[in-house]
Amino acid sequence: MIGEVIFDFSTTAYIEAVWFIAWDQTDWMAVVFQDGPESPWQARYRFRYYQDAKAFGSQDRKSTYTATAKDGTEESRLAFVNGFDMMADVITDSKRHDHSEQWKVVIQGGRVRFTRLLLQQPWCHVQVTPLPPSSGAVQ
Repeated sequence: MIGEVIFDFSTTAYIEAVWFIAWDQTDWMAVVFQDGPESPWQARYRFRYYQDAKAFGSQDRKSTYTATAKDGTEESRLAFVNGFDMMADVITDSKRHDHSEQWKVVIQGGRVRFTRLLLQQPWCHVQVTPLPPSSGAVQ
């Protein structure tokens, strides 16, 4: 993973689901995905501790974690999904007095579906920036 980017998917990635919980001055976000059909399942999550009210360019602190399954089996996918479902419930239950809000977005598709579904979420903020000239990408 590059820096603190949690959603940096390859063109062959399959994204299963995204979880998001917000509470007093903090949020938690998680994703389960597979880089390709033969790749092991991966789980990423991060905590964000708000320092200001900026979505971008803020001084918020983030701690990001990654776990990789031993394989790309259905058993491994279910282990990650069930684990994050449980984590989301535990976090939400423990933060009820902080007016926590919990979302799970089932993606079950690639980057285009992921982007389309996340843009519909009230908690998703998107920043579009131009590609650097040396990226070699077709514009």
